[in-house]
Amino acid sequence: MRGHYKIMSQYIQDTIVAQITPVGEGAVGILRLSGPESVLILEKIFQGSILPRQFESHKLYYGSFVDPSSKKILDQVLAVVMKAPKSFTGEDVVEIHMHGGTYLLTKALTILQSLGARLAQAGEFSKRAFLNNKMDLTSAEAIADVIKAQSEKELENALVQMGGFVSKTINNIRHKLIEVQSLIEAGFDFSEEDIQFINRDQGLQFLYDIQSELNGLADSFQTGQLYRHGLKIALVGKPNVGKSSLLNALLKENKAIIHHLPGTTRDVIEGEKKINGIRIHFLDTAGLRKTEDPIEQEGIFRTQEKMNKADLVCLLLDSSQPLTEEDHRLLGQLNALRPIIIYSKADLPPAWSPSLLSSFEVLPLSSKTGQGLNELEQLIYQKGVQCLAPTHSNYVLNNVRYYEHILDVIKNINKIIYLISKDSLTEECLAEECRIISDKLGEITGEITSEDILDSIFSKFCIGK
Repeated sequence: MRGHYKIMSQYIQDTIVAQITPVGEGAVGILRLSGPESVLILEKIFQGSILPRQFESHKLYYGSFVDPSSKKILDQVLAVVMKAPKSFTGEDVVEIHMHGGTYLLTKALTILQSLGARLAQAGEFSKRAFLNNKMDLTSAEAIADVIKAQSEKELENALVQMGGFVSKTINNIRHKLIEVQSLIEAGFDFSEEDIQFINRDQGLQFLYDIQSELNGLADSFQTGQLYRHGLKIALVGKPNVGKSSLLNALLKENKAIIHHLPGTTRDVIEGEKKINGIRIHFLDTAGLRKTEDPIEQEGIFRTQEKMNKADLVCLLLDSSQPLTEEDHRLLGQLNALRPIIIYSKADLPPAWSPSLLSSFEVLPLSSKTGQGLNELEQLIYQKGVQCLAPTHSNYVLNNVRYYEHILDVIKNINKIIYLISKDSLTEECLAEECRIISDKLGEITGEITSEDILDSIFSKFCIGK
């Protein structure tokens, strides 16, 4: 049993309702009820060929939504009953599929609340599913990640987590710790006979194996953050070197204004695209030059800020104009950032050769003809992922809560290994440390947790999920 079931009674006693389709006008809107009174409430508003209590579970039935107070038909609907425990929440669940008008859905929700349903809190359906053992905490959190996913990699990762990869991995480690703990404690009963169920070297090997597995998960966190947040790429250079043209070419849309007059871009313009399943945020920045224009100065200041926060910097140098003192100054300033040097306007007659910058990686590119665009995208992807730790599974850690728990556990294991190696840890203390670590891991999956933690996690979900 999980360590939070005292709070279940309040959920079993009431029935909740929410709109589970996005708010706003649409072709269809769906209202969901969950709880012991769900079917009874449906019977009070549904008029069809049979009573909802006679519905076959998980089958749609056509009928009318009738306002009990006025006896007027509100809408023609489809209703489905999903009987406990074979439902998302593990409770009796009802869904009402109706037309998606904002006023219509609001009125229907008001009627359902007047019949005894309580408006669901954010994430409350998923919370009930967790409390009713329909899923563990990591799978419940993965639902929110699936909904919020904005790239192929992020979605794939969330689906693996929703399938139980994290909980299986953590539970396997917990079982190893419990096994070590039980072997140590078994020796307490035979201490006078000098029978040893696990020796020092075996205990250390158990801990080394667990340490290695957890380190692998922790090391994948940086990749997980890349999947979740993507890469920020700053396009920088002097005015009129083709930064805005490049942004438009990469995005295949007229995102930025293009003009032959320098200084057209005065603020940072952002655009996003996916490269190999990774979100790439491109930042078109103000041209870097000395100016007395206060508005342009502010744009240049913001450019400097974005450069410092970017994961990669692309410095554009105009191939059709001779290199200037300002170009060389920018090269020196950005050298430590290892920028990608873009030999822009490569479709025009060149005024200088890329060989002049032999110490840099220079990529000829023309936003007008498309030359070099694919090569730039792949170079950005390669540079973005080359510093990441290799992953040995199809899942990477991207949840800060898991990461912090795992780091704490690794720290505890390192301490235990050190103390064992120094013969400074009694068997009783070792058994207790194994229990503490096991409980800490149990907080990840929800085997051991508190109401405050659950509230914090599920409050981040959307209403209706």
